[in-house]
Amino acid sequence: MGFAGGGEAKKAVKTATGKIVYKRRLGIRIDMTPMVDIVFLLLIFYMVTTVFSMPQAMEVNLPEKDQEKTEIDTKESHVLIVRVDEEGRYWKNIGRKIPEQIDLDTLRQILIEENQKEEKLATIVTIHGDAKYHALVDILDEIDIVERTFKQANAEFSYRFTMKPWDAVDDRAVSMALGNGGTPPPGS
Repeated sequence: MGFAGGGEAKKAVKTATGKIVYKRRLGIRIDMTPMVDIVFLLLIFYMVTTVFSMPQAMEVNLPEKDQEKTEIDTKESHVLIVRVDEEGRYWKNIGRKIPEQIDLDTLRQILIEENQKEEKLATIVTIHGDAKYHALVDILDEIDIVERTFKQANAEFSYRFTMKPWDAVDDRAVSMALGNGGTPPPGS
């Protein structure tokens, strides 16, 4: 930092004898140019050396347009249905069985166990239109973790799942599970 004189001012001071003496006062000016240079150098240094975290994304393979209408014959005993209703409750059932309520904490273990029981298990994920979006993200995260668990065990595995919109069949299935009556839902 440099100091430069300038802006001299005179101040009148009365001494003990009654004499007025004028004192010169030096004005101080600080040159800020070097400090600005250092600030910009630090800013550039931090911008260059900062490591930005990459967004984490899950890879989802979508079918080709001509394959969207393709139907695959699957036994009902090979289909696991995971539902999330409008109140955020999780339900699971295999085939036409009555859905049973599960916790998100147990979903991963259920997915692992069902895949070990049935090699060609396909999972259908159905979420009510009024459910929270994070429920879908949580289910997809659990599916991703299950797939990585199988890959770490050196098992050839690719999780088969699909999404389906919530419909009247799902309403009847959850209603039946809650004990509100009704007949078993066809096709659930």
